[in-house]
Amino acid sequence: MLHITAIPDDNRIGVDYMDRRGTKFQYPGNFNLPETGDFDVERLVLGGTEGGMASFDRPDFAVNLICDPDENRKGLEAARKIVEEQNIPVLNRPERVLGTSRDRLYERFAQFEGLHVPKSLRVRPRRCREIRELIDQQRMGLPCIFRPAGGHNSRGVFLIERLDDVDQLEKYAFDGREYYLIEFVDYRDPDGRYRKFRVVFIDGELYPRHLFVADDWQVSMETNLSGEEFIEQEARFLGDFRRRLGERGIARLKAFCGEIGLEFFGLDMSIRPDGRLLLFEANPCMGIFLDSGRRPHVKPYKERIRRAATEMLRRFHRRSLA
Repeated sequence: MLHITAIPDDNRIGVDYMDRRGTKFQYPGNFNLPETGDFDVERLVLGGTEGGMASFDRPDFAVNLICDPDENRKGLEAARKIVEEQNIPVLNRPERVLGTSRDRLYERFAQFEGLHVPKSLRVRPRRCREIRELIDQQRMGLPCIFRPAGGHNSRGVFLIERLDDVDQLEKYAFDGREYYLIEFVDYRDPDGRYRKFRVVFIDGELYPRHLFVADDWQVSMETNLSGEEFIEQEARFLGDFRRRLGERGIARLKAFCGEIGLEFFGLDMSIRPDGRLLLFEANPCMGIFLDSGRRPHVKPYKERIRRAATEMLRRFHRRSLA
């Protein structure tokens, strides 16, 4: 099995630590799958300032671990070229990962039945007035979210509520890098709180991962309310996931995942009062196998996902040899 990874397009990698244990590097824009012990694993890292073609023995199959089309577009293009030229069966085809950027998801699925994909524009502003002009021209309404392209957390995210707020974007570097303008959807539930759940699509099936509840619209592990009441809400949601979405909702979500075309990825969503699903993200760049912390009720669901991912690799290997 060949693991294909890449460093970001700007050719920078971070260092977590450098000590007697060695050096641990960060490779943003890549995800991990659990080790199965079933395969000999070779690793290919794409990117860098020097050109040249990698040399390796043809594997039985490859797993594309590059997940971020904003940060690692060059790596994804290089991975696509390698697997096509060498005719390597690949899980999570690179060209399909390229289709998971926020703007491409909106372009592809804005009219998908039962799903609300917020409008997203990719922009490369040189000054604040360009953002103001987009809003004045009604290419994006207010309120809207401004965030850097790349990355999958709340760092650098700013909510533009009024036109005057655009002036506060002076704090961003408008030096040619890309940003997103995203339609803001107020997804507060009747109790005034925000709920966001994560589900993992693995080889045709859906697996719930967690439910976060917060008082802030930027729902994350950091803003998640951790009292007993909210732990019970999460436990009920995980246990009743299929009933909460209903047969029709599950069928729609599976159809959507099938259109994405990846064997493995996560989705962050919210259920709206009318039954529609609000999509925040759909890509493999998610902390699916991270420790659940002081939430032991999540562990069985995480282990189920781990087993499903392991079986997916085994099935893909068998199909690649057929």
